[in-house]
Amino acid sequence: MGAKRWSSGTPMASSVSGDILLSDEGGVAVRLVGALATLTAQVRPGTFALIGGLGVMTRIRGVHRVTDDIDGVTEQLGDDPSDVALVLGESGRSGVRRLIDGVSIDHIDVSDTPASEIPVADLPENEWDRAFVLAHRWGLDSATAVTISAVRNRLVVATVTCLAASPASLVTMKLQSAPRRPVARVENAANDYLDL
Repeated sequence: MGAKRWSSGTPMASSVSGDILLSDEGGVAVRLVGALATLTAQVRPGTFALIGGLGVMTRIRGVHRVTDDIDGVTEQLGDDPSDVALVLGESGRSGVRRLIDGVSIDHIDVSDTPASEIPVADLPENEWDRAFVLAHRWGLDSATAVTISAVRNRLVVATVTCLAASPASLVTMKLQSAPRRPVARVENAANDYLDL
C-alpha cells in the first residue's frame, strides 16, 4: 500500500493530558491531521465532529488500521448547506467526497436538533434509516474536544484541536453501518467490524 501504511504498535505517551499522539510512517497521519486542521479552521465551532476510522483511532489513542480519509458529521441549519459543504464548494447535501490538501473528506449533514429532541414523526420509517439519523446526530451531540498530533521520529509534525464523537456514539454508527454496506464495498464493512 505504500504511502497509505501507518505504523501499528503502542502509541507514544502524551506529555499533555488529553492529547492524542498518532505515530506516522509514510506521512499519512501528517496529511490527515493537517487537512483536518485546515477544515476545522473554516467551520463554526461546535458544528463539526470527527467520526469514522480516524475518529476511532483518536478515541483508542493509536493507529489500528489503514485509512486515508476524514469522516465527519456536520450540523445543517434548515435547508442551507452545512459549513463543511460550503468549505468544500458543495451546493447540495452531504455524501459527496471532496479533497482538502489532497485528503478525501466525507461528511454527513445532520439536523440542528439534538438526537434526544427529534420528534418521532420526523424520523424515517425504516428502522435502519432511523438508526443512521440518530447515531450520527448523537455523534455531534456527544462530541468532546481533543487535540490530535501526528508524530514522526518523535517530533510533532501536525496538530489539530477539534471535536471528536464519543466512543459510545462511534459504536452506534459502526453497528448500524456495517451490516448495510453494499457488496461492492465489503472492505468498508470489514473496517467497521475492526473498528468495533
